[in-house]
Amino acid sequence: METLFPIDGGAILVRPDIEALVVIRSTTSVETLPEGLAMPDGAIEERSDRSAVAAYPPLRLEGAVRWEIGLRFLGKAIRIRNRLAEVDIGLRRRIAHLAEDLGAEGLGEEHVIDFDLTADRGSYTLWKNGRILFTTSNPDELAGEVCNTLLTVAVAPQQVALFVHAAGLVIDGATMMLCAPSGGGKTTLALGLAASGATLLTDDTVAIVKDDFSVVGLPVALRVRASGWPVVERLLSFPAAAGDPSPRGIRHIPPRVVGETRQRALPAAVVVALFYRAGADCDWQPLDAASGLAAVIAAGAVLPSIPDAAVARTLGQWCQRTRFVSLTYGSLEDGIRAVHAIGTERS
Repeated sequence: METLFPIDGGAILVRPDIEALVVIRSTTSVETLPEGLAMPDGAIEERSDRSAVAAYPPLRLEGAVRWEIGLRFLGKAIRIRNRLAEVDIGLRRRIAHLAEDLGAEGLGEEHVIDFDLTADRGSYTLWKNGRILFTTSNPDELAGEVCNTLLTVAVAPQQVALFVHAAGLVIDGATMMLCAPSGGGKTTLALGLAASGATLLTDDTVAIVKDDFSVVGLPVALRVRASGWPVVERLLSFPAAAGDPSPRGIRHIPPRVVGETRQRALPAAVVVALFYRAGADCDWQPLDAASGLAAVIAAGAVLPSIPDAAVARTLGQWCQRTRFVSLTYGSLEDGIRAVHAIGTERS
């Protein structure tokens, strides 16, 4: 049975038949966006009616651990063991700066949450404490799922309402999210804003907490492509800290090199959908809630649970209390000035 939840500029429609939410915008035809707001292929939600019950198969237990990293995040102790033999998903470069000795401060093994990455005949799997969380045939999806899962663990016992592919910052005292697809310029702009005094949560993925809509960012290393490095290099006090590029030409910058960081912040005062075009005039326009949500989905968004009426209602409440803005800009300097100006316009 379909359920409709009105929001400014349109509505959110629950589609149980495809396990997705649909955004309807009054200014356009119906826009079905299951990719952004559906359960990822192969995902298994951690609750009693859908939990995986499989223990590690013996062959996987015997698989060599290629690398292991322990980290602490928002009071949680986490160990990640990579057993992928032939695939590099770039995860180690993103989280290496977070590595800690989990035996410090008297922490017992029973308090450590274990994650394992395995591969078996073209299938790539994320495990948590011996239970399957996620399986995919695309290894590039695995790193993103690890980040989403770490955010889920970090906010527990609270729940995540939505994962958004966005940079999160605190600018002039207000939390702001900068949304764009991969390669859309959000990392470069986030670095520019951090260099000008903003506090950085993350450049990649933020979690919206269900209870209070606060924003949590996983402090992974910022990824800078070769095309953006000449601009980014000028922003860093110690550009050598980024190290040599990966085989894909990507440099990884620990957040502490950039400036002040934070892991959790107040609800977003504004979500900015970025559209960078070199040399374009700088302009920003308000978006209604439906158009803003569509922009968030286009940039990349994932629900952590199967969409139903309660999920749609929560998402609608978040949209109604959040301001959305579309920003077109043609240079880093224009983007920095515009984001500060948008922040001061918050209502």
